[in-house]
Amino acid sequence: MKLFEAVNVSVEFDSATNLMVHRWSEKTASMSFQTFKEEMLQIKEAVKNHKPASIMVQAQKMGFITSPEVQEWIDSEISPSFLENGVTKFAYIMPTDIFQQVAIEQMMDEKNSKNFGTRFFDDEEEGYKWLVSN
Repeated sequence: MKLFEAVNVSVEFDSATNLMVHRWSEKTASMSFQTFKEEMLQIKEAVKNHKPASIMVQAQKMGFITSPEVQEWIDSEISPSFLENGVTKFAYIMPTDIFQQVAIEQMMDEKNSKNFGTRFFDDEEEGYKWLVSN
């Protein structure tokens, strides 16, 4: 079921698999840090309300680069809430751009990778299979 659609991201939740999907659009290339924060806070609230065990981040079209400032904000404001609300696994469906890949991988730095099972995929179906497997 679709939970919400913002300018740059749509969020879906499947209660049967306890899986939440974040689909970032190509519009993220011109997204400001403030807009990113606002949309991530909406996602944080959706996670709090639905308590998914796993999250797929469909980032193939994502153009927003996560700077160190953005990464610090995620580490302090978003990741702890995801952990508190039962998220244990992340699958990132990666863009083809190497700079985008590095930015996303840095977002799930060593600190976050200790808290969450995280894998990076080129194919959404592969990420889905991994997330729903035990």
